[in-house]
Amino acid sequence: MQITATAMLPSDDTDRARSALRLRLLEIIERRQIPSASLDGATMLMAGPTTLTDAAGHTWYEWVATLRTRPPVLPRRHLSDDRDVRPTVADLGLLRRHAG
Repeated sequence: MQITATAMLPSDDTDRARSALRLRLLEIIERRQIPSASLDGATMLMAGPTTLTDAAGHTWYEWVATLRTRPPVLPRRHLSDDRDVRPTVADLGLLRRHAG
């Protein structure tokens, strides 16, 4: 799962942007009622700033954060649990590759 948040700030202060983005991500997590267990091992990637100028001539800095979570680990299904289901390629382990 990925959650993305943006922040427009009047300065290019990285620490302030990180704090603002964390707060926005927390608001999104609470609004979507995402359980904390699904956030275990999550990583936050931060990008920016992108400089923008508004119609009044003010400079703004746009920061973007993406929170990436790992997919939930599902319990392995045992073939003996359901006799009517044929084994899949994943059950047989045929597609497992080792990076080398």
